[in-house]
Amino acid sequence: MPARPEHATKPKSPKKVCYAKGTEVRMADGSWKPVETIALFEEVMLGGMVIGRGEALSDNAFRYKGQIVTGSHAVLDGARFRRVEDTVAAEPFDIGRDGMITVYPIVTANHLMVLRTHIAADFAETDASGDQLPDQRLEELNADADRLECLAWIADEGSIFGDRPLPAGGSLRDYQDLVAGEGWQPVPAA
Repeated sequence: MPARPEHATKPKSPKKVCYAKGTEVRMADGSWKPVETIALFEEVMLGGMVIGRGEALSDNAFRYKGQIVTGSHAVLDGARFRRVEDTVAAEPFDIGRDGMITVYPIVTANHLMVLRTHIAADFAETDASGDQLPDQRLEELNADADRLECLAWIADEGSIFGDRPLPAGGSLRDYQDLVAGEGWQPVPAA
């Protein structure tokens, strides 16, 4: 990225929900791809088709479970979506003297993404994001108890992260169908 001229003032940075360069996103085929290389129409795990992508500057960065992410990003934290900056795992990230970091927003059909260590909402978070305030989007993300329970089960089970094979009967399409609420039933405790 070209250096900002010395006389330039720091731009105002609205709260953005994005990940920094190098953050790996799990694709629908089980592979991993850096967020900055994901293209429109590709398929990401749980989120489905990528319908929007971009590049932006932010002055609001945290380290969350090893990933550099904006503080306003919604992540699955236990069995609820929370803003990164409101989680116990969030650690402020020193951006450096310029005070800005390049981040890469992604919008998916199902508004979900899988990272190496967690499940997150996408940039839009909901279908009605343009008409909603951030708190309203978070409320909508947390409104469907069955969907949240399913996502928490997927995260707790853990094979969706890393390079481990997926569990028998838990194909990527199965996960997408589960999260979309098509016939999902809570998993009985063992």
